[in-house]
Amino acid sequence: MSLSVHQRIRILIEQTNDAFSCYDSVNADFAEFATLALADFRDALKNPNLTRGQLTHMLRRGMTKHSNKDPDSWAAFMAAHIAKAANIDSAPESGFYRQIKED
Repeated sequence: MSLSVHQRIRILIEQTNDAFSCYDSVNADFAEFATLALADFRDALKNPNLTRGQLTHMLRRGMTKHSNKDPDSWAAFMAAHIAKAANIDSAPESGFYRQIKED
């Protein structure tokens, strides 16, 4: 049984957050740290063209929208946010990609 996109992203967010929490003095926020797993996010989102900037933008917007940092609800929220923001089933000129161009 294969995992849904949302489940794959949630697992990746949880793993990335666990790794991020292990480093006390990393000179980056979570979004920047998560770009170390850019290839994994590309695979999870099935988007080989996802850029570092797009990923950090999606993550930072999600982090701003979610004030509760409970690990379980935060990972679920971020997974849903990223899946929605990436518009996995949409054409490149819609949704997230258009939003990036307009920002």
